[in-house]
Amino acid sequence: MTAETDKWIEGRQKLGELFTKLKIKTVVIVDDEYERIPGPSDVTRVFLSQEGDEGRRQKLRAILSSVPFDEPDENWTDQLLRALSEATPDQLKTVAALTADLTDGESDAAVLSQVEAWLPENIHLARLTPAEWESAADGYLGSCSHESRTLFLFDQELGTATLPSARTFRTGVDIIRSLVSRHPEKFGKNFFCGILSHTIEANDEIGKWRKLANDNEAGLKLKHFMALSKKNVRAGENFFRSIRRTVLNIYCEEIKEVAEENFAIALKSALDSFRDIDPIDFEHIVLKSSDKDGVAEIETIQRVYLILHRASARSAFLTQDRRRKMQDSAKQARAIADVDRGGTNHSLVRLRKLRHDELFDDGGNINPCHEPVRNGDIFEVGSGADTQRYVLIGQPCDLMVRKDGKRSRENNFKIAFLAPLTMLDVSTTPEDKKGVNFFSLPHVNSGGDLQAIVRFSEATVANLEVLDLSVLNDDGACKVEKDKSPDPDAFYHLSWVKRAGLLQSRYSKIIREVEDFERRHGADAAKEFGKWRMPSLAMSSSLRFLGSFSKGAITYPVTRVSRAIEPLSNQMLAAFGEFVAREARDHDYSLLEVVAS
Repeated sequence: MTAETDKWIEGRQKLGELFTKLKIKTVVIVDDEYERIPGPSDVTRVFLSQEGDEGRRQKLRAILSSVPFDEPDENWTDQLLRALSEATPDQLKTVAALTADLTDGESDAAVLSQVEAWLPENIHLARLTPAEWESAADGYLGSCSHESRTLFLFDQELGTATLPSARTFRTGVDIIRSLVSRHPEKFGKNFFCGILSHTIEANDEIGKWRKLANDNEAGLKLKHFMALSKKNVRAGENFFRSIRRTVLNIYCEEIKEVAEENFAIALKSALDSFRDIDPIDFEHIVLKSSDKDGVAEIETIQRVYLILHRASARSAFLTQDRRRKMQDSAKQARAIADVDRGGTNHSLVRLRKLRHDELFDDGGNINPCHEPVRNGDIFEVGSGADTQRYVLIGQPCDLMVRKDGKRSRENNFKIAFLAPLTMLDVSTTPEDKKGVNFFSLPHVNSGGDLQAIVRFSEATVANLEVLDLSVLNDDGACKVEKDKSPDPDAFYHLSWVKRAGLLQSRYSKIIREVEDFERRHGADAAKEFGKWRMPSLAMSSSLRFLGSFSKGAITYPVTRVSRAIEPLSNQMLAAFGEFVAREARDHDYSLLEVVAS
């Protein structure tokens, strides 16, 4: 067996397992391609082509039994034409399917033939033209039940050329919308629906699914159907995943619906509770206590709201009816979710991106708000190709700027460290023999496919006076201009209005000293003087003397680019504390390399 055959068998087995778990016993395909009438040349090609396998020929012989296929083909042209004209509609559909993939591998006929090949043998398949669906729909809908479910696959563009003008639908979505209006309770219980179309790109099933639902809002929801690309049929694994998504969809969407209802209730309840806070209590919580500890009022407001929303959400989700509805859908989804748990690269990209958004704030979000430096802030040091990223490690209370614009132990305690980062693929496990030298910040980049290894052993004491400059600038750059007063409205931390003033005053004094030195001793001497006069970024030799002076401004090649947020940043801090407090063991003097007996 070839690898392709093995893949086909495996995909078919997975589909069979999926259908068995869901009790799907019938698949109905409605497509205007079934109106195509195969001609003698289609059948002849099967018998003359090297690609026409014997099993296919045997099936054609059984349907067209009056044709002497064993004789030279010029002898049976007339008989073949007569046999096709006498065949039943179902027989013609079978002939069309058997000859389809020898016409054009990308044609709708070839794709439908491949779909039929994927279906397990015990599945009853009904091939219907749009006109046949019009007359037979009630019968198929009436025959499906919870114990004998049906999967309906409708082409989107159903054509009009040979169909009754009185027909009530022109697209697959029209059919599904009519099912929603007539049998809304049967979706997911008695049947599932999909739009199987060549107008859907192989990698855009989700996008097209949402667009079809948005363009046909009346009565149609995302839970009622799934979009499937005919272009995925050739790749059996992709087709299986499309079918799996189709049957999972309604259960997942119903869970989302219940969650959305609960969140709406929780939001209203939380806002009502927020509005009901006594003004005296509100002033103390948001203004007085924030001012005392140097916390931004907006952070305290968010904290209060999250407390209220968490309580409201918990209450909403515990409501019996909604909880039971969610549990029922979850139970159905769980029953089939384990059929081939493997995901796709597209899923992996989406999941990693979501995880990144959970663990990190990007610089574009924190820098324009002039957020104070915090434990977990990531800085890029250097320029061009010669850059290195570092993460700030420090106890949050020690990093906090108080209402006087200063920190509690700013000048007499080593309160912050910069540790270099090494970027690795997120799936790589770094080697750490002692178990405490490193800490991983997973999904650190926006795509989520990299991890940053924090190298504790190379951490160096950081100068917060330099890093604080990143707070002054919208782009997170560490730079300051002489006598340029910061805009007090730019900071929503009142303590940082004072902090910015202190920084501006300190660096303006240094700039004036360098300018005075330049006037007296020249630019070259001033450059050397400035290198020693400007604060260093950190104690490490590679991070000293990075500041440069030009035209009344001091600039460091340092930019805040992102932030690891809680609880990840707190976990890193705890791991760093464990590294610092690691046990010192006495050396083992009994180790000896024996060179003589």
